[in-house]
Amino acid sequence: MQYRIFLLLAPFAIVLCGRPAYAQIPNPEIYKTTVIDAQPLPDQATPPYQQTVILQLPSNADHPEQITIKHGAQTQLLKNELVSPGDQVIIQAVDQGNQTNYWIIDFNRTPFLIGLILFFALLVIISAGKKGLGALIGLALSIIVILNFIIPQILNGANPLVISIVGGIGILSVTLFLAHGLNKPTFIAWISTLISLIFVGIIATIAVELARLTGTGSENPNSLRIGITEHINLQGLFLGGIIIGALGVLDDITTGQTAVVFELKQTNPKLTAIELVYKARRVGIEHIASLVNTLVMAYAGVAMPILIILVINPQEWPGWAIFNSQIIAEEIIRTISGSIGLILAVPITTFIAAWYVHKKNPSQLSPANSHHH
Repeated sequence: MQYRIFLLLAPFAIVLCGRPAYAQIPNPEIYKTTVIDAQPLPDQATPPYQQTVILQLPSNADHPEQITIKHGAQTQLLKNELVSPGDQVIIQAVDQGNQTNYWIIDFNRTPFLIGLILFFALLVIISAGKKGLGALIGLALSIIVILNFIIPQILNGANPLVISIVGGIGILSVTLFLAHGLNKPTFIAWISTLISLIFVGIIATIAVELARLTGTGSENPNSLRIGITEHINLQGLFLGGIIIGALGVLDDITTGQTAVVFELKQTNPKLTAIELVYKARRVGIEHIASLVNTLVMAYAGVAMPILIILVINPQEWPGWAIFNSQIIAEEIIRTISGSIGLILAVPITTFIAAWYVHKKNPSQLSPANSHHH
């Protein structure tokens, strides 16, 4: 029991060691405000749109309580970016010489997002009870590990791949043990996920080296090449993203597969280890088929804007050149590396779980007893 509690608390020890110092950008003057009035300009019947907007500012001696601006003077607005009286918006104040200019930079969608998150949390708790609550706590703590350990360490110049693996182990400990409890099946799933994750890292690293990828295939990583983030290892960042992305799907495979093996042994204690592997593997194959498709569709969904540009092909590149591009190669390697991890997770988990339950008396495998091992 002691070593499993240690595994659960390990990520918090990492976070409590303190975040490394790195350069900070001064906070700009940004306010939440309300639109009092908004009228389209007479000559703006078609895109790009502009509006004359009156805004209510927070009480402050440094600026007036109401201001009038031309919304769309700095950027080209789409129709759904036009504002209406009563809208909550975010504005930015920019000092330019002897005057301060104000720009609407976005809608204030924070209250809606908070409400949506709370609705989701309530739905999870109603559907899954204590396990759902544990999963939500694990999710929250995982985000803390990412924001307070992984990202700051990368910003401080650490290798993103190494940091993502270390942080991934912490996230794995938090999510698995909080959601499924401190018991033997969960520990087997933890070990199996960790082994599978190592394989994903090895496969992804080899593939990236052989394909000679730099991690700069898309626009977002390229934006990190200037300013305080120019020192970041973008190739390592790409590999670290593969690790974190695969982690969430791997633990689904390993916990499910472990549960199958334990259930089979409890149902028929006479099953040998080989029979357990054979029967559990048939269930795992069905799981793989669905999850590989899920993984591919998840990556494709994120890459939809990229796919649209490639289909349009404005530069009229030949098909082989598009396929050869870094942006496509990165998505292929990301998807295949994660999928290989899923495929390997089934036999890895099945063999470890079957070996364990074959050594134990079936009466010791019930959920009530597994908490005391």
